[in-house]
Amino acid sequence: APGDLLGSGTISGTEPRSYGSMLELSWRGAHEIPLADGASRKFLQDGDVCNMRGICQGDGYRIGFGDCSGEVLPAGSRDAAQAPEPAVCALREAELKGYWRSGASWRVRIALAHHGVKFDNAPVNLLKDQQKDPAYVQESNRLGQVPTFSFTDAAGQRQTLTQSLAIIEFLDSVCEHAPLIPPADGTAEGSLRRARALEIAEVINSGTQPLQNVCVLNSVKSASVDGHEVDGR
Repeated sequence: APGDLLGSGTISGTEPRSYGSMLELSWRGAHEIPLADGASRKFLQDGDVCNMRGICQGDGYRIGFGDCSGEVLPAGSRDAAQAPEPAVCALREAELKGYWRSGASWRVRIALAHHGVKFDNAPVNLLKDQQKDPAYVQESNRLGQVPTFSFTDAAGQRQTLTQSLAIIEFLDSVCEHAPLIPPADGTAEGSLRRARALEIAEVINSGTQPLQNVCVLNSVKSASVDGHEVDGR
């Protein structure tokens, strides 16, 4: 029914341009709102396109997000902008060895879902040091880490990849769905977009997350006040 999205914003000031939605603009339906096509209404209707933007600014700063736009659809209808079904990569017998508390493992899970790759999940419990098991280190991941992604290729050979960003780049390159990491398209702008995306990823991947890994935390706990390890590890 018309008016389903009346409460789609919040008043953030006293000027009309600060009113958050049609509910506030019409003062709860008391006033007609002039539209761009010359008509006037009090309520949203199916087919309306709603735009949203958010900005917070002060002395020396301005943060926010760009315009978000969406069409009001009838109740029960499917999203008109629904993403196409992802193309399934030709990777057979795919398996991901990871842990539910591992952010790096989650990156790969998201990429696999994005590209429509079916895989078997093989948990490796980091809290029980299963990543240090000699068989796992020898056969799956020489660094004793997660995630480890393995699959059978078109030639029937078993392949194994480690390191989350390397796995994501591989999936981007062999799957037909839109890549998660912007591709280098031969232009300076495209190369910069790709570099920016990798820059953001590496802030977490290389700068923040390693400091919170179990092996690092255990090493810190085992160190004495003078900085020397007390258990030889």
